[in-house]
Amino acid sequence: MLPQINSLRSKIITLNGKKIILKPWTNIQLTTYEENLDTNDYNLIFDLLIRENIDTKHVLTLIERRYCLYELYMLSKGNLIDIQFECSNCKNPSQNTLDLSKVVSYEDLKERTIKTKNFIFNLKENSNYMIDLEKDINIESIRYVVSFIDSFIYNEVTYEASSIDIMSDWLIDEVSSDDFDDFINQMNKIQPTMNIYSEASCAHCGTTNKITMDIERFLV
Repeated sequence: MLPQINSLRSKIITLNGKKIILKPWTNIQLTTYEENLDTNDYNLIFDLLIRENIDTKHVLTLIERRYCLYELYMLSKGNLIDIQFECSNCKNPSQNTLDLSKVVSYEDLKERTIKTKNFIFNLKENSNYMIDLEKDINIESIRYVVSFIDSFIYNEVTYEASSIDIMSDWLIDEVSSDDFDDFINQMNKIQPTMNIYSEASCAHCGTTNKITMDIERFLV
């Protein structure tokens, strides 16, 4: 019997309190993806490179899926990746090798309470809301941050959060603009984040360039 090398390689990660088991990509998965390559199609990426490679009882948000994609890349293909970039100074093309384990950062929800002028919002540890990128992204972004609300206090009375639909409509239509803006601004600062950042020197002029990119660029 041949050794089951790939099946023994797995990794457990925890994102916002969600336990996720990852298993590496197979060669046929990568071949199928390359034959259907479209880095703007998040559904294709999920169907071909994520769905069958994660095991969790939780629904993952978009950012959690994207972090899983990063972890799956390292698990399947290693930490190092060669990238090309245009120098910000001389505009010539250059390249660099990134160590993904050192350039990607992820932070869980940073606070569990948000206070505005008239409200105190108590937040859940995580969200199960998957943003629909085919819909109005502004509305979807509001629905996403609303999905973190567990309860809120208004005039010293505590209210349990209703459905995302009801809470989104309430936040948009009933809450004052000051409270609304303050809540959204604070949520944008504390919500889970993923950043990819590195620096690389231009091979032509030596200028240090800041390198930022989307996780999906790893796949091309």
